[in-house]
Amino acid sequence: MAKKKIDFGTLPREGYVYSLYRGHMIRLAFAVAALAAILIWSLSGTWPTLKSRLFPSGSVDMAALSEVPIPEVTEDPQRTAFYADHIESERFWLQDSCYRLDVSLESVDQVLWSSDAATVYRCTAEGRPILVAADAVPAVGIPSKAVFYAVPAQLIYDLRAYEDLQTLPTYLADLRDVEVAYESSDSVQLIIFAPIVLLAVIYWLLLLQDSRRHPIYRQLGRYGLPVSDIVASIDQEVAAGQLAEQSNKLLATTSWNFKKTAFMTTIFKNTAPADLQKGRNDNE
Repeated sequence: MAKKKIDFGTLPREGYVYSLYRGHMIRLAFAVAALAAILIWSLSGTWPTLKSRLFPSGSVDMAALSEVPIPEVTEDPQRTAFYADHIESERFWLQDSCYRLDVSLESVDQVLWSSDAATVYRCTAEGRPILVAADAVPAVGIPSKAVFYAVPAQLIYDLRAYEDLQTLPTYLADLRDVEVAYESSDSVQLIIFAPIVLLAVIYWLLLLQDSRRHPIYRQLGRYGLPVSDIVASIDQEVAAGQLAEQSNKLLATTSWNFKKTAFMTTIFKNTAPADLQKGRNDNE
């Protein structure tokens, strides 16, 4: 069965019904803008993750990375130095907005620390010492993908007896195949959220471009008359003050009932007293 075509006529750009449409569009605009702002904020925080996974930027700059030595930690932080399933750090070494970078080790000098989650080696890269966290003995002479981040305070405290500790850079290379924080779940949430925001923006633009698409006008097509004529009748009753009931969420004229929400107003013909009572009950 073919869908009945609605005769909209020429919809007015003033009057009570238009004010309802305009109010809903303004509130929808604020909602869409808020969603877009959240998406932009999420992208700014997630971009290093996406960049690191999809567009890694080459080898780490060892000279720049080695400029800041490991700080001194005198009190036991009593924290976990390494997690077995993810990397947590407050400070990553970013290079071209990327934290997964290549490093070529020239030597693996000694084991300094070990736990079930990681083993920490003192290594040499480009003639400079560096701490490396790995699951097994790191490969030498070939580029390996690593995440560079500030040496955990707990590890610094545990290595406090190592006499050359303060000569090492404050960033270590983590060669383990684990997530940074929980980047896969963050990426999945972003992949789901981005299309929702895009659809909301497209929907708002379509309603703005052609008001006939808005449900507030489309619902009036069920009465078999040009929608513009119905709108004119409603506007006339409201302008004449023919109000039988009025509140924040419910308005009734002689012939029409209006149930209001933030983004939509349901309009139905007041053909019997029961209709008005139904509106009151729903509003309560």
